[in-house]
Amino acid sequence: MIGYETGASGGFGTSTRDLAPSLRDRLDDAFDLVDRVVERAIWVLERVAVISPVMHERWETGADERVCPECGPLHGMTWPEGEGPVPPLHVNCRCQRVHAFVEWRTRDVDEWHLRREWSVSGRR
Repeated sequence: MIGYETGASGGFGTSTRDLAPSLRDRLDDAFDLVDRVVERAIWVLERVAVISPVMHERWETGADERVCPECGPLHGMTWPEGEGPVPPLHVNCRCQRVHAFVEWRTRDVDEWHLRREWSVSGRR
């Protein structure tokens, strides 16, 4: 048979007894490296920009001759969502508030972040 060694080991090439010490040495080296890897975790206070949307609404009337003197001056005015007058202001009011635009506001906030640093120690 080609490649088959007949001898004391009775197998192909080297015996498992010959491989075991070299594999054991390689595994020991790998575990030594894992033992030497050191994780340092530190908390760092960082300034972070937070961007948040602010929805604005526009007041709209019926835009005809039946608009009351109470709602007429409010036509076209805008407020941030949840602020300002809310329709109906009176009986039979046909006004409504509709989406006008989105304003993006930025503010800086201090936040704590966990920073991890990995290093390999020099001990062997």
